[in-house]
Amino acid sequence: MLLTTLAYSNTWQVPFLLDDSFRIVANEDIRTLSPLYRSMENSNRPFVNFSFALNYAIDGLDVRGFHYVNLAIHLAGGLFLFGIARRTFDSMGQSFQNHQTFLAWWLSAMWLVHPLQTQAVTYINQRYESLMGMAFLGAVYCSVRALASPTALWLVVSALFCAFGMGCKEDMIAAPLVVLWYDLAFVGRPFLRRRIPFYLSLFSTWGILAWSMLHYTKEYTGGAMIQVEGLTPWTYLLSQSEILIHYLWLCFVPTNLCFLYDWPIAKSLRDVLPSFCIVAALFGLTVVAIFRSPKWSFLGGAFFLILAPTSSIVPLKDLAFEHRMYLPLASVLACFVLLFFRWLVVPFQSKFPLFQCVACGIILALAYGTWERNQDYQTEVRIWEDTVQKSPTNSQAWNNLGVAWIGVKNRAAAKPCFEKAVELDPSSTSSRLNLATSLLETDEFDRAETLLQQVLDAEPQNSIAITNLVQLLMEQAKYSQAVEWCERGLQVQSENLELQLSYASALSFDHRYSESIEQSERILASHPDSTEANINMACAQFGLGNRKEALQRGLRATELDPKSAAAHDIVSQILQPSDESGAIEHARRASELEPQSPIYLLRLANLLVSNSPSEAIPSFQKFLEIQPDSVDAYWGLAVAYEKTGQKQKAIESLEKVVKLAPQWTDIREYLNQLKRQP
Repeated sequence: MLLTTLAYSNTWQVPFLLDDSFRIVANEDIRTLSPLYRSMENSNRPFVNFSFALNYAIDGLDVRGFHYVNLAIHLAGGLFLFGIARRTFDSMGQSFQNHQTFLAWWLSAMWLVHPLQTQAVTYINQRYESLMGMAFLGAVYCSVRALASPTALWLVVSALFCAFGMGCKEDMIAAPLVVLWYDLAFVGRPFLRRRIPFYLSLFSTWGILAWSMLHYTKEYTGGAMIQVEGLTPWTYLLSQSEILIHYLWLCFVPTNLCFLYDWPIAKSLRDVLPSFCIVAALFGLTVVAIFRSPKWSFLGGAFFLILAPTSSIVPLKDLAFEHRMYLPLASVLACFVLLFFRWLVVPFQSKFPLFQCVACGIILALAYGTWERNQDYQTEVRIWEDTVQKSPTNSQAWNNLGVAWIGVKNRAAAKPCFEKAVELDPSSTSSRLNLATSLLETDEFDRAETLLQQVLDAEPQNSIAITNLVQLLMEQAKYSQAVEWCERGLQVQSENLELQLSYASALSFDHRYSESIEQSERILASHPDSTEANINMACAQFGLGNRKEALQRGLRATELDPKSAAAHDIVSQILQPSDESGAIEHARRASELEPQSPIYLLRLANLLVSNSPSEAIPSFQKFLEIQPDSVDAYWGLAVAYEKTGQKQKAIESLEKVVKLAPQWTDIREYLNQLKRQP
């Protein structure tokens, strides 16, 4: 237990990753425990969702609490495995009976600290797997305990564990079959009649799973399970033969673990013939063992039964995930422990202390491997960099790496990742949208528009693409087209607040102020504290000349969000004719909030020219660092220099104006006059 905790001690600050973003961070259903069913009603795995709600109730979105619970679940599963193994080894023969406790400890310890388990424990969302695994092992353990108990209590608890697991993940469907197989292998058929009511109760828990799946079908109809393009039950089965061999390899050589695989689909049996033959042989050995050595058949039976829902003929969108080996790993390790002990220890009983040292060494090596693997999870950037290194053709991984770079404000590093993702999978909607957004930020409007149009050709109702296209058109001052696209998007998603706000803004920029006011009023009726809606209303009222109403809305926006540069900017524009000091104050605040925004720098500089030209100069200079070819900025800078008595610098600035805008003859004449002055 202590060693497992140490192996995972570097995971407490591992951030939310991948599906965590919408299953936990953005999941409104886990925000309350009242009523209790709230967190479970919109999930096909309700009990795990409820556990997320409990976490949120205690620590909010503090990631440490989620990791503590994940580790506790994993440790509980290890204890159940120890109990199962200890009682099972007792029936494997005299040589195993003598060392059953140590062998059970070795098995459960290896299972707990094995690096292959990190995805099910460190990746918070995979509590689905670990909680189901704990319930699965709990059901088996209680069933085994009941064999030596005169009361039915253990059978009742076993059935309860089984029922709980059915609400955690679909793989739990194998639990009743595994319990039945265990009894057939270790107890025998005559005993089964006494347990018929127990088996009926176990199999009845399938109803919970059926209800969960039918109650919330979005996970399946959304493409994660059925109607997966390019996959049939046969090609999926062929592909899984190679994946199973890969899983088995990782059980013994847990290196090069990959967070997200991009496994190729096998097209024919010839593509995977060696792997298919090996898996078929292992399956055949399991079948033969049913008749020749029933106890050994249980290991193979449990392995194949647990993997059947995800690794047989049901086409899943993701062919391979390491967390799918969370429970099957126990069967593989149990087989290893038993064979190692029988072949290398039993013949040399005097060497048992050496065997114990070897066992401890293996456990320590696995624990160190787990600690090392958990280092890769420390940041989103690090785990995705590791993933693309191991799976360089994985478009989704490259896209996620780009998103991770954006999360740490490194947009320059994100863009090449999105480029690579689109190159690998030109049809990926998310990659094209992310690349288009990056292109917008670097003013590559033509290419961004092409990408967005491609997305909309394939998905005409994609609100994100429409919103980004509206942003692009606004950047290019194509306000009429932006209005048309907003109207098109709102026909599909009338409740989309972002589109509603963009619509009001586009109408205002298109000088359709009255319509913009009407749209803003509709938004404010349902979202009175929307900063953006108040800003849009202020802009439209200002456009109509209603300065009093515009100022009220602008000031209201600054109250709602004092850090909104846009709110301070519109207030500055409204105040400018009548209250220059107030206008300067708000303009300075806008510039401070977004120092890299050229428009705020220029407006502040233009306001300062009249009252404080010496202060205007640094603002003009900062603006020109961002936009070095701005005629207006050089003209304003020339005026500021002249007012502060810096004639030569004023001349130099005017010369740049003349060079950039030779058609401005009046500026040329003014420059000549300035040069002639003594």
